[in-house]
Amino acid sequence: MNRVHPDIKTRFIDPFNDFGFKRLFGQESSKAFLIDFLNEVLELPEADVIVEVSFLNSENTAEADQGRSAYFDLYCRCGDGSYVIIELQRARQEFFADRALYYSTWPVQHQAALAQKNHGSRWNFELEKVYFIGIMNFVMETGTPAYRHEVVLMDTAQKVIFNPKLRFVFIEIPKFRKRVHELRSGLERWMYLLANLAGMKEKPASFAGELFDNFFKSAEVSRMNFEEQLAYLRKEKAELDYYNTMEYARKEAIKEGLEEGRAKGLSQGLAEGRAEGRAEGRAEGRAEAERSMVLRMRDRGMPPDEIASLTGLDEAYIRSMTDPSST
Repeated sequence: MNRVHPDIKTRFIDPFNDFGFKRLFGQESSKAFLIDFLNEVLELPEADVIVEVSFLNSENTAEADQGRSAYFDLYCRCGDGSYVIIELQRARQEFFADRALYYSTWPVQHQAALAQKNHGSRWNFELEKVYFIGIMNFVMETGTPAYRHEVVLMDTAQKVIFNPKLRFVFIEIPKFRKRVHELRSGLERWMYLLANLAGMKEKPASFAGELFDNFFKSAEVSRMNFEEQLAYLRKEKAELDYYNTMEYARKEAIKEGLEEGRAKGLSQGLAEGRAEGRAEGRAEGRAEAERSMVLRMRDRGMPPDEIASLTGLDEAYIRSMTDPSST
């Protein structure tokens, strides 16, 4: 056990901290947790149950003419050849579903490049499966109380899966409201941990067995050394800055948009003016909030690639803002 940094107030790691999630599920020593988690979340048939995983580089750099890179919270390959991307999102992101689609193309591109390198024109386009798991600490506009959503390529007329090679699973943590004594499945236990681990004082008796005994031991903050605790705190503060900045920007944009909208409404009609004012106010507020947030992260010593990973912004755009000559 190590001495805990005074700024860390919890006994257990927060899974929605990027560093914390990787420590819980993204190390060689935590593969057993990850495998069980994946099998429960993906709800795979017996023939496809995951028994082995290997970690892949979570930073995927685009070619020069593509322009943008992708940074995954966790990226791995299963024993059957399938690929898994896990992405956590603490604060609401308007185009998270689009981001999921974009990220899912990277394993496909990787397979294509590898196949063409090994087989050239003889490649028949056969692909391994790609799974994207999005874990959100906010509610999507799904119109349903369900917290787990599975999305596949489907023939909408026949209601049958058109191609099983690409699957998305979205988890809305705020919709999971079961108490510990109500948990009935492995999936529900993992959902409960994602939602509550950071605030727990001890391991519940219902989480029995070697797997969860080892998980709770590894989740103790005191198991991290001093350098790891500092990295954990940096992520926590950066994520809190991001959330607070975007929330403030949202409120200011609405306020400014309403004011501008009312002014324009005097000459253009109140309804039209408010709509336009809100749109312009939100756009200006979001841009200013992004700049302020990026500069604060830079001042905390975070490199551009790490800021890009956390915010989802383009790294080149971030570098242009963090260049001292541009401020």
